[in-house]
Amino acid sequence: MTETTSVNSNEQKSNLQPILIVLLLLSLIGNAYLMYSNQQLKSSTTATIDNLEIEKADLQAEFEGMIAELDDYKEENMEMDSALVNMESEIETQKQEIKNLLSKGNATRQELSQAKNLIESLRIISKDYKVKVDQLVAENAYLNQENTGLKDEVVAKTDTIEQLVGEKEELTTKTTILAEQKDLLQKVVKRGSVMMVNDVSATGIKVRNNGKETETNNEKQTDKIRVCFDLMPNPIADAGSKDILARIVGPGGTTLALSGTSFKNAESGEETQYTTKTVVAFNGDREKHCMYWEQNTPFSKGLYTTELYHDGYWIGQTSFELK
Repeated sequence: MTETTSVNSNEQKSNLQPILIVLLLLSLIGNAYLMYSNQQLKSSTTATIDNLEIEKADLQAEFEGMIAELDDYKEENMEMDSALVNMESEIETQKQEIKNLLSKGNATRQELSQAKNLIESLRIISKDYKVKVDQLVAENAYLNQENTGLKDEVVAKTDTIEQLVGEKEELTTKTTILAEQKDLLQKVVKRGSVMMVNDVSATGIKVRNNGKETETNNEKQTDKIRVCFDLMPNPIADAGSKDILARIVGPGGTTLALSGTSFKNAESGEETQYTTKTVVAFNGDREKHCMYWEQNTPFSKGLYTTELYHDGYWIGQTSFELK
């Protein structure tokens, strides 16, 4: 009886050995797979961190270049700063927010995306800042010329030309000089008489069944886009009807526009498409105006940039996002 039990026990052990060997092999294979997966995950994580660091460095360089350019422009027009205190305060706030995001040691992709959006917003504010400084320069140039006796100078030159009627060559030279001066003055006056705008805004609009409009940033609920702005006083500009053009650039970089709607850009000389326009009655006072854009196709998700133009000159810009 004892011998039979011993034989059975040996047979059971013999049967268990292959199973144990298989389990051991499976354990070794599993450990090897886990080591390989960990190594792949580590490599992927390292690559992601490296990409984030590169993106962060690019954003830092872009930000520093923009700030350096803005500081140079500000230094050149230091005497104008008192008229632009509010805009400079907004610029400083944007700069500080961007610095805080880029100074983080391990910035996330969401934080870098936020920094990128703030840099784009700062670029728009900076461009508006430069335009307003240029408008002040043009206005001051015009007023200074008038105050220092521009009219008397033109009369004096006219008298000189009349005295040289008999001298054809010299008369031609004087006439050319006067024409060049007049052309330069007209350009200065024209640029200074361009409309100035403030508080430019754009947003998606949903039209309810009762006709009431509500703002929305949901692309599926957006029926049209509304662009609003404050038309500012301009002592150089004549009162009357003014065409204000809006150019809306969609997320894909394409201008939302109908066929044949274009204007000549006064700065580049190129034909540029515009989206919509409004005719405002300028009387010298500050007034708020809005215009709309509707289309037959649904609006897309993404960032939209809106630019305003008058007489071919860029006068303001803003952006908004549909999600």
